[in-house]
Amino acid sequence: MLSRKRSLAVAGRVCGASLVLAAGAVAQPTLIISGVAVTDISPDGSKVVGSIYDANALASFPTIETRGVGTQRITRPIIGGYARMSPDMTTVSFDAGNLENLNNASNTITYNPAIANQWERVAVGHIWTNTGGVFNIGPATNGNRCDFTMNTISGISGTGRYLAVTGWTNGLCGPYRATRYDSLTDTFTQLPVSQAPPPSNQFSLATRVFDISDDGDTLVGGDNNWNTNFTIRQYRAAVWTRNPATNTWSLNVLDPNGGELYRISGDGQVVTGRDATGQACRWVRGAGNTWTKFPLGINALPTSINHDGSVIAGDLFIWRADLNGGQAVDLYTHIANLGGGFPGITFANPFGAITWGISDDGTRIAIRGVNETNLCLSTFFTAVLDLDGGPCEAPRIALDPVSELEGGPTAGNFGMIFNVMASGTYPLNYSWQKQDTNGAWVELIDDNCGVFDARFFDATGTRTPQLRLGFRNDAWRGQYRVVVSNSCGEVTSQTFTACDASCAPACDSIDFNNNQVFPEDQDVIDFFNVLSGAACPACNDIDFNNNQVFPEDQDVIDFFNVLAGGTCS
Repeated sequence: MLSRKRSLAVAGRVCGASLVLAAGAVAQPTLIISGVAVTDISPDGSKVVGSIYDANALASFPTIETRGVGTQRITRPIIGGYARMSPDMTTVSFDAGNLENLNNASNTITYNPAIANQWERVAVGHIWTNTGGVFNIGPATNGNRCDFTMNTISGISGTGRYLAVTGWTNGLCGPYRATRYDSLTDTFTQLPVSQAPPPSNQFSLATRVFDISDDGDTLVGGDNNWNTNFTIRQYRAAVWTRNPATNTWSLNVLDPNGGELYRISGDGQVVTGRDATGQACRWVRGAGNTWTKFPLGINALPTSINHDGSVIAGDLFIWRADLNGGQAVDLYTHIANLGGGFPGITFANPFGAITWGISDDGTRIAIRGVNETNLCLSTFFTAVLDLDGGPCEAPRIALDPVSELEGGPTAGNFGMIFNVMASGTYPLNYSWQKQDTNGAWVELIDDNCGVFDARFFDATGTRTPQLRLGFRNDAWRGQYRVVVSNSCGEVTSQTFTACDASCAPACDSIDFNNNQVFPEDQDVIDFFNVLSGAACPACNDIDFNNNQVFPEDQDVIDFFNVLAGGTCS
């Protein structure tokens, strides 16, 4: 969980909008905090998908969270944290590292396994299904490792068969092309680009795609080319459509002077984005694949649309035909008019979009924000904004705090940082506790608020999802936990340790399989079996040196050192 020290200015507010409520809208909105960094929501609003950073593995993983139930992790690390879920909730798409060294033969860059972490930043599309695991869709035709945006997946069709993909093609770093990938046939189709005037040609131009309809036959994004008078070259709002009868693709530039489209309704009949003036708009499909523009009445970023295009949400507004005379409404105003409000909460995201999807009925929005209710430490969150309200959801912990054994005061140190990833109805209350010498758990209290040099405070964030331990008094080493609660329940994390090298635990016994026979070859065999992911219920875990980092080479080194009669590092 990231933290912040001051408020963000929220762009795109609509001030003083005249609001007309839809008939029957009487519920009080609720905010369901998610333990996942959410980037998509299911059509019924019951599931979200995104990523969780695991400090043990030093990586983020795509994660599905079901409201009121829990999380399911996909075991392939994710790059950039952006995942999409197919509307039928069977498939997840995301970007991951090119660990398979795909397409290396066509590259001038040599892959070196010794620097695998460097190439981990090179994104290759991956998809996961709930029946077939994770597989790599590979680079587009003649693709390369230009940078981390290569083959970035931005949209997924209704059943997960088709993906909206943008990648570098035809040589190193160029050009950038909007593409549709068919996971059934394992084929890429590069989408058309508009022609450029001489001496340019279409191979030097770029397109990018952001979303795809449920049937996979309509994609939206931008075409980076000249306008009809050859006076402006920039991204222009674009729609690509496949003719099923001829299996041919057409490009329709909706604004010749600029703009870009970001989302398309599942039924493929409504698209939303910004025109050349920066105004949020919706375009409705008509006969003959024509599109009619309808401004939403706000200069803002539309990022979410429901299945039939009747509800659009963005940064930071909501649009419905039966609200405010068909003009966008400020989201804070809409929440207030429904009888809701969240003191201390600001919907904001300095790293990208604020809203990340909307349910088909238009009542549940995946959203990001900042919680500034704690005077010492503000924290970022992602959540589902339920405009219809609902029963309280008890807290659940998606990821416990991770022990840290490298503490100690140094200049400029922000302290030892521990995060708990928890879900449940807002407000969630956090109580970080330390175990005293008698075994009792004592609540921590913030001190020296506003001071972030760890030499001059003991604890901050003790009522937030992030705890920072400082070193003002030499009493920080020990066992800790956090209790998360709300009005309908509470949950306690696993115990974790804050310490330094002086109290790092020793290595495990060389009797790895705990059969009371050691040393023996079977201990070595079982160690490597567990290291490779095999099950061994009687064996110790693979963190042989108990440094809370695993799997790692040092566990193997320490295992053989102890096997040979040496000491644990």
